[in-house]
Amino acid sequence: MIHYDFSAGYFLDFNKKINDFLFENYDYLSERVPFDDDKVFVAGGFLPRRWIGSPLRDIDLYVNKDDDNYLQNVIEDYRCLDWTVRETLEKSYDPDGEKRQKHWIVSKDGEPNIDLIAFHQPKSIDHIDCFDLNIVQYAFTENYFHCPHSDLFDHLQNREMYFTGNICMKTFERIVKYTKMGYSMDENLLANVRNSFVAKIKEIEQKKREEAAKTIDEEVPF
Repeated sequence: MIHYDFSAGYFLDFNKKINDFLFENYDYLSERVPFDDDKVFVAGGFLPRRWIGSPLRDIDLYVNKDDDNYLQNVIEDYRCLDWTVRETLEKSYDPDGEKRQKHWIVSKDGEPNIDLIAFHQPKSIDHIDCFDLNIVQYAFTENYFHCPHSDLFDHLQNREMYFTGNICMKTFERIVKYTKMGYSMDENLLANVRNSFVAKIKEIEQKKREEAAKTIDEEVPF
C-alpha cells in the first residue's frame, strides 16, 4: 500500500521523477478541485493519462453524498467561479436505467471537464477498493496520496494494466480506452475479465427473472 502525506515533503521511497510527478499533479489539482479532507478526492483516469502525457479529457472528482447540502455546496462553489454545471446520468446497459447514478459535469473554457461523482461515507477513499483496474485505483486528497498497490508506479512505468477482480459494465470499455493509450493487459488476466463479465451478466439476468417471478406471484390472487 502507498499512503503519503503531502506535508511530509519528499517521499524517500520514491525517486525524484515520481516525487516531482506527484507534487506537480497535486498542485495542478489544487488549482481546480475544492479539496476538503477525505470528503473530496480525485481518482480514475487522471493519473495514467498524466503519467504518459496523454491529453487530459476529464477529472473524476468523488464527493461525499451523505449530506446533500455538501454536494450542492461544491456545485455552487464551482458556479461562483464561473464554471458551468450540468446534471447527467452515468452510462448504463440497463434499458430501464432505474439504478443509474447522477453525475454532474463541470466545465470551463480551456479546462478539462470535471465529473462530480457522489460517494457515501464511511467508505471515503476505501471507495476505490471496488475499482476494476489497478492503474485507476488511487486517490489524491487534500492531505495525502493513497493507493492499495505498492507497485503502482512500476505498473505505470511498464504501462501494465491488471484486473482487480471487480467487474463492472464499463470494464471492457476502459480496457480498450487504455489499450489505445499504450497500456496493455496479460492475456490470462483478460480471460479473467471475460469470465467475470459473463458471470456478472448471468447474475443480473437471474435477479431479473427472480424479480419478475416475484411480481407474478404477488399479482396472482389465491
